[in-house]
Formats: sequence, C-alpha cells, structure tokens
Amino acid sequence: MATATILTPKFRGSYVNVFKPRPVSKAPDAKLKYGITIVLPKDSKDTKTFLAKLRAEFKKAMIEKFGKELPEDKCKHFPIRDGDEMTDDDGNLQPEFENAWIIPAKNEDQPGILVMDEDGTKRPATSPREIYSGAMYHASLTVFAWGPNAGGKGVSVSLSGILKVEDGEQIGGRRFSENEFDNVTNDEPPL
Repeated sequence: MATATILTPKFRGSYVNVFKPRPVSKAPDAKLKYGITIVLPKDSKDTKTFLAKLRAEFKKAMIEKFGKELPEDKCKHFPIRDGDEMTDDDGNLQPEFENAWIIPAKNEDQPGILVMDEDGTKRPATSPREIYSGAMYHASLTVFAWGPNAGGKGVSVSLSGILKVEDGEQIGGRRFSENEFDNVTNDEPPL
C-alpha cells in the first residue's frame, strides 16, 4: 500500500524513460516499467530536507507492512544509493553521479509528463524529445514496502509524475542541435 505523495526538490534526471517502458533487468521475463533516476547533490540543504522526509515515509511504509522498521542494511532493496559508489556494467564509476544521492523511481503505469515553459506555464509534453536525461525536473513519488514473497523485504519509490523545469546538458544518446549545419551550403561538390 502506498503512502502519501512526496514532491522532490529540483533534480537532474538520468536514465529517463517515461514514454516507453523498458525491462527492469536483463532477465528474459523482466517486467516493463517507466522510470527516471533522480540525481540529487549531496551538499544541498533541499536534498537533506527531502531525504529526511523520504526516510520518514520509508519508516511508515515498513511499519504498516511489517509491523516494524527494517534497518537499511537488512532490506533486500533500499532505494537511496550513494552516487560515488555506483558503477556501470563494466565496473567504472559513473561521473554524472559524483557527489550525489541517487534514487531510482519506476512504475508499470506511465507517469504524468509535464513541461514548464519559460513563462511558468505548465503543459503536457508534446514530444519525447522534450524529456531527456540531463534536464532538470521535479517528480511526484509514492513509497511502498514489499516482501517477503519477492525473495526478501524492501522499500521502493513509485513514480507518479514528472515536471521538466529546465534544460540541461544531455547525458548519453542523441546530441543533435538545430544549428549544427549552419556552415553547410549547397555549393559543395558531391562526394
């Protein structure tokens, strides 16, 4: 059972897939989910306040589900991760997570997807290209505890919606800019 809705402070989004669900693991029968990885700077007062509120919601969810709070190290899954310890599939540290707390938020249902325009107007996203890894967002989350039938006990963060509030340097993937071909003319001979 989910707890109250929690709104994040502004964060950099990574592994953003909110238009098409993707497998949550490499297993052939892996569930498909939408998601975003929340990247919060460790030295931010807003981050510290948010994490305290999030941990309080974790505690409530665990007490509701298990009758007691589980220590983080006793959970099969605990969603707050230290970015300075996160590695890619090859074991390399991921520089975009340096000095940050990382929180994966997923859902089997597609989240609400909004964009804030420069004048502060909030509107539904009109193109998947508007929503990308590296942009700045706020997210609406819920917390739930699960187990033991899933092979252990843990807590997870469910993604309800995102609001893109600012463009940022894109992480991975497509990096096309409309002005990349400004110096190209029709006067060049064919190859």
